[in-house]
Amino acid sequence: MIQRLIEIKDAIVLYTSQHTNMPQFTPNDWLQLESCATILKPFEKATKTMSSSEACISSVIPLINVLTCTLQNLLRQNINNTYQTCGNIIQKLIEEITNRFGEVHNNKIYTIATYLDPKYKTKFFNEITKESIESELISLCQDQEGHGAHAQPQIQSFEHDVIQHNQHFHHTDTESLPSASSGANFSTDRFLQSMLSEMMASAPNSDDDESPIAPIDRFLILKSLIINYIKEKRIGLQEDSLLWWKMNPKYFELYRAVRQYLSAPPSSVPSERLFSGAGIVYDELRNRLSGETASKIIFVKFNLPIVNFD
Repeated sequence: MIQRLIEIKDAIVLYTSQHTNMPQFTPNDWLQLESCATILKPFEKATKTMSSSEACISSVIPLINVLTCTLQNLLRQNINNTYQTCGNIIQKLIEEITNRFGEVHNNKIYTIATYLDPKYKTKFFNEITKESIESELISLCQDQEGHGAHAQPQIQSFEHDVIQHNQHFHHTDTESLPSASSGANFSTDRFLQSMLSEMMASAPNSDDDESPIAPIDRFLILKSLIINYIKEKRIGLQEDSLLWWKMNPKYFELYRAVRQYLSAPPSSVPSERLFSGAGIVYDELRNRLSGETASKIIFVKFNLPIVNFD
């Protein structure tokens, strides 16, 4: 809404100038609106990213870190600014992020998912959290020792899931953001990717090295497996994490954890899109459609991308 006001600024100024009984926007008001739009754009991008059909909960912690870092940078830039309102907004947003998402780093569902994503791995964790995640992974892998006979079917099932995922990996349903207003300090279209890239670039070089470790027993085998995984070079932010796991079968003992934790975030967006699609099919011009025919049309509409239909 704020961005739309800025886009039609000239029309609003013209209209209010012709109707003197209406409240007038001062130049200071417009500058503050532009600043607010700049502050809120990263939240819009993060929301669209996590609402995508390819979203994964492994991106939750990195996005929270990006939003917090962005707000802190904006707050430092706003120190010498005369607009105290913008500074108060930024401080309130930082406070709300801390209150709402402060415990995410202690939630094993999110931490393990981020750890198992080859795009992030240990970048956003301290040593205590790393050790806790590794212990949890080792325990999870040891629990499946009695199911060794089912290991190969699980791998095949995992590869099947990856293939199904890759068939529509590039069919994203998110819209690009509008271009930033003049005076913005960063590009909003690629903002989150650029911030994540900067964070990943500052990681220690040891992540890119490989060091074989001779395992002695079951615990050391799993520990060695996890260490070798961490020492693998991280993939790009635009690459497919599930495809990476498919192409690295040497870590098959971690497949169970990958299947369990690299999941989609809980969201009602896909179902809402499905209902919206049904609303388009059922209209006044198609009031004679039977329920069976309409359900087939909706099914075809939402499943054509899976078979790469153009």
